[in-house]
Amino acid sequence: MTIGLRAEGALRSVVAATSCVFLVVVLAFLIWPASIEPAAWEPLAKPPLVGAWAPNEELTHARLLAKGELRGPEDVAIDSEGRLYGGTIDGKIVRIRSDGAVEDFAATGGRPLGLRFAPDGTLIWTQSC
Repeated sequence: MTIGLRAEGALRSVVAATSCVFLVVVLAFLIWPASIEPAAWEPLAKPPLVGAWAPNEELTHARLLAKGELRGPEDVAIDSEGRLYGGTIDGKIVRIRSDGAVEDFAATGGRPLGLRFAPDGTLIWTQSC
């Protein structure tokens, strides 16, 4: 019984000493003067829009293809005959002909995300499942 009381008293002493040290360290950080002088950040002036970034009207006469016919198109690729291929959210790869007609090309079972044609003309795609 005496040993248990001594251990409990020693534990209280350790906790009290640790608390005092922690309190002194916290107070030192709060009172100690900081040598930091804060300064407001000012961004550089906005660069002018020139060259490739210059405003232009190049897309004003573009034709919108398959408007409202495709769900969530992700990527496109163009084959050697100028037909456009695109993957959709429902797992299809569709082909858009030059006359604007849309036709299903493949059902992938996933979501085709990246489309590219290999040198031999084979369509390669990546997909999420």
